[in-house]
Amino acid sequence: MKSLSISRLELLACSIGARLSRSVSSDMKLENLPKIFWSDSADALYWIKGMENWAPFVYNRVKEIRSLTNTEDWYHVPEPLNAADLPARGCNVETLAMSRWWEGMDWLKRPPGEWPKSNVTPDFDIINSEKRKTVISAANHEGASEEKYYNRFSSYDRLLRVTAWMYRFFTNCKIEKSNRIIGVLTLEEMNRAEIAVLKIVQKESFQELMINV
Repeated sequence: MKSLSISRLELLACSIGARLSRSVSSDMKLENLPKIFWSDSADALYWIKGMENWAPFVYNRVKEIRSLTNTEDWYHVPEPLNAADLPARGCNVETLAMSRWWEGMDWLKRPPGEWPKSNVTPDFDIINSEKRKTVISAANHEGASEEKYYNRFSSYDRLLRVTAWMYRFFTNCKIEKSNRIIGVLTLEEMNRAEIAVLKIVQKESFQELMINV
């Protein structure tokens, strides 16, 4: 599995843990009890605590985690000391039954000052790959003072009908005379015209800055 996929899965695990904490706290009336969260993923913790504009997958999970927890309550645990990883690494029932998986490591019962220190740094190639990419487009403003196409019509319905007739004309120019479309405009033609108009409006509204998601 690619490292990027693993980091994403670690972040997803953090979001699931945040949901579980909120659910248990609510059911057991423990909302005011301090809570500490641990992860052995330096990448996931950097995303959670960072203020950058992340791409959708990371952004959505980080947003959820921050809405359910406080970022200062998240800590890094060195992988060898992460008892929660035991089932993921694989073990039999006997080993699991006798392990620290049920109650955690002894150092969890000590004051925060005695918790293990971690100097692990995140993989910034992975971190930066999840930043939202912003592409600045060079907009052509020649003729910007000209009246907008859609402002030439007295009503939205008239705008759509004229656009639909234009599309029909272009279509009929490309096909044999015997196959040309005649008669009143169809619902399909009107829908096509509306989509075209909306695309024009969107293009003009966002031509200065296009966000690549």
